[in-house]
Amino acid sequence: MYTHDEQWRDAIDAYTTAAKTAGYAPATIAQVVKHVQRFSRWTSRAPWKVDYEHYRAWLESLTASRLTVLQHRTSLRSFYRWAMSAGRVLEDPTAEPTFVTKRLPVPAAWEE
Repeated sequence: MYTHDEQWRDAIDAYTTAAKTAGYAPATIAQVVKHVQRFSRWTSRAPWKVDYEHYRAWLESLTASRLTVLQHRTSLRSFYRWAMSAGRVLEDPTAEPTFVTKRLPVPAAWEE
C-alpha cells in the first residue's frame, strides 16, 4: 500500500510527465508542482480523494497575498484539470459549484 507521500509523488510525477509532453514551459510546471506539493503537505487526503470543500478550506488557510492565493488556486486547477482529462478523477474538486451543482439545505417545512 502506498503511503500518503508516495501517492502524491506518483501523482505529481505523472502530471509533470504529461505537462512536459504537452509542451508546458518548465517554469509553469515548476510553479504548479511547488503549489501542489504545498497542498499535499497540508492535506491528509490522497490526491484523488480531495473534494471541493477540502480544497476550499486549504485556500482559505493560506496566509498570503491575494495574488499568491490566486496563483495557488490556478496551479491546483491545472493539476486537477489534467487529472480529469487523464481519467484519474471523475469530478474536478477545484471546480466552483454552480447553482445547479450546489446542494441547498432542505427547507424546514419539508423535514419531518
